[in-house]
Amino acid sequence: MQLKTEIVNTKERVLIVSKNKLFLKLIKELLEKYQSEIHTASEISKNQSFKKYDYVFFIESIPYKEHLKKLDARCSLIFTDKRVFLHLSKILKTTSIKVVYCHPDKINKTVIQQILWFSFSSSKEKSIEFLSVKPNKKEVLKNKTMFKINLSKKSVIFLIVAVIVTTLFSFLPFLVFSSLNIVYKVKKGRFLKQDTSGEKAYRIASSLYKISRPVHLFLGDSLIVENVLNINRDSYNSFKVLNELHNNGKEIVKSLIKKDKTSQDISFLQMRFNNLDQELNKLQSNLEDLSKILPEIMGFDKYKNKLVETSKIVSNFRAFLVNRKFIFGDGQTRKYLLLFANNMELRPGGGFIGSFAVVKVKNYSLLDIKVYDVYDADGQLQVHIEPPYAIKEYLNQPHWFLRDSAFYPDFPQNYQEALFFLKKEMGMDNFSGGILLTTSAVEKIIGAFGDIYLTDFKENINADNFYIKTQIHSEKNFFPGSIQKKGFLNSIIKHLLINLEDADYQKLTKAIYNSLNEKQIVLYFADKKTQNTINSLFWSGRLISPQCNETKMNCLSNYIFPFSANLGVNKSNFFINKGIILKTKVYTDGKIKTAVTFKFINNSPEYTFPGGNYKNYFQIYLPKDIKINDVLQDSKEVKNYYLDEDVYTKLAIFFNLKPKNSTEIKIIYTLDNRLLEGSNIYQFIFQKQIGSKNSDLIFILELPSNTYIVNQNFSPLAKENKIIYNTNLSADKIFYIQLVKQKNQ
Repeated sequence: MQLKTEIVNTKERVLIVSKNKLFLKLIKELLEKYQSEIHTASEISKNQSFKKYDYVFFIESIPYKEHLKKLDARCSLIFTDKRVFLHLSKILKTTSIKVVYCHPDKINKTVIQQILWFSFSSSKEKSIEFLSVKPNKKEVLKNKTMFKINLSKKSVIFLIVAVIVTTLFSFLPFLVFSSLNIVYKVKKGRFLKQDTSGEKAYRIASSLYKISRPVHLFLGDSLIVENVLNINRDSYNSFKVLNELHNNGKEIVKSLIKKDKTSQDISFLQMRFNNLDQELNKLQSNLEDLSKILPEIMGFDKYKNKLVETSKIVSNFRAFLVNRKFIFGDGQTRKYLLLFANNMELRPGGGFIGSFAVVKVKNYSLLDIKVYDVYDADGQLQVHIEPPYAIKEYLNQPHWFLRDSAFYPDFPQNYQEALFFLKKEMGMDNFSGGILLTTSAVEKIIGAFGDIYLTDFKENINADNFYIKTQIHSEKNFFPGSIQKKGFLNSIIKHLLINLEDADYQKLTKAIYNSLNEKQIVLYFADKKTQNTINSLFWSGRLISPQCNETKMNCLSNYIFPFSANLGVNKSNFFINKGIILKTKVYTDGKIKTAVTFKFINNSPEYTFPGGNYKNYFQIYLPKDIKINDVLQDSKEVKNYYLDEDVYTKLAIFFNLKPKNSTEIKIIYTLDNRLLEGSNIYQFIFQKQIGSKNSDLIFILELPSNTYIVNQNFSPLAKENKIIYNTNLSADKIFYIQLVKQKNQ
């Protein structure tokens, strides 16, 4: 056979297995020129022998596995199906069989000749693709002539304009896709998903824009485009830092629960904490930059406010981490008291203390956590402790115990009371701090773990059923001294620690942060510097001083702190809803009168545990320098209420609210001080009770014609001479309002 530079003088036998008639015809014609003895077949059997053939071609046909062992470099497989070609190329890459792909539209004599050359050559390549062939010169000339004939001047002008426009705005589709990708991630909260398509689109858009930037500067639209590009840049930088934070935080948590750390482990963990601080700093910087360049139009103000809020969250966590050496016991053991408060049986300090735990940490390691039922401690009290008035009067309890120690609205005070009881009851002391967690906080934290299966109790626990399941295992057949309650809590805590690495860290961080802000978790540390940080973050659950800090102008401070004590020996707070309407009226002479209405609704089923009557010892702290005008319940004057004055005016009312009923408590009072002519600051502090549900709050300020607002730290709805602010009492609220009072005419 003769083919280009290869010459064979003897007749060679060739077998062609093909159903493709065109391919078969062309290859047969070419081989016959070289005097080959050609045999053809549309298909072959499994027992086919190839010994008598010098070359074998399979065209659009796949040999049996048995054939592949017998065939070698004498065999070529030719396909017009790309998928089959790719599949067989991988399978046969270790054999000598050659695999060829030819585009079905390119089957001609030129390509067939190239395929034969490849098949008969000693090339090391085992596969080749023939996608195109060089066009005939006559065809090229013909096409050029046609192009010249068909292309008019208008077409040329249109083409030039199209090219210019495309070049100028080629970045736009990529920028739009990138922006939509960011909106999607933000709306869905998918910051940690490893989807890089949006970021790639931003980079392409940025590169393409640089080419056309001079023209856009001339057109005057460059500022808008560059703002959007900068928003995209800072957004993707923030997503990147969030991913780094997530991964770093996960490693820190994993290391914190690891015991028996080496000095190298501790150094590595400290390095991770330093990296965490740097990452938080980068994130805060990106968020601040974003909030500055994001426009306050087209609904972006909502996102702008969210960025400011998120930046504050990051700032708060950074402030907390500054104290990590004390908190995590760098160099010495720390012992913390963990109080579990059932806020479905609400008390002034968060709820009935049903259980507590002692947690020990040292050198960033969790050494031990031991859970106790509160009756383990209270059963050992050997002395009489005089209880607060309400416990003695409405609970008919002559003694005071740890379980009722959260009876003040101030957590630092309650923490000291708890230490007092633990010292008396169990001889425990030398605590480095305390943490109170309500049932609501534990529910939120469990929500980050999904379903939890407790093997010991054969129960599936999640955020939705945690409270009910806890009540079943804590209250059913319960007696002082039983271990079922602490056993149930121990099992949950053990599961959470074991599965901490698998938690949804985004949900877990949000659950803890929201619980701290909403006073479902409150903290106290013995270290003064650490506690000052906690106080500044409003995470300590302490009473706020109702005083003005403004010294440059006349400042009037108003203050309301309502808190409840459920003394019905039930969990009726699960069914209680509360709404608050606060009306403040300013008179022309500067006098300020406030009317605050608290509405309680008991949605409990008829006397069915855990609900029932809501026996509430309801207390309200007000400013010291006031005159109380009226105290009303359901529009009727209340005469039997407790009143005391020291730092606050303290007012207390006891009421019994039956299931499926509601009641309103209204207090009207006047501040002793008044607005003066000129500029004034009106400061209103509304404090939230530890462990209480988030309740609706409507704030209405009514002004006379000679007084107007210059500034305020919230966005009210203005209506005639009133401003109305609908909000939610999820945390302490401090309203600052700058007023100007004109001289009376």
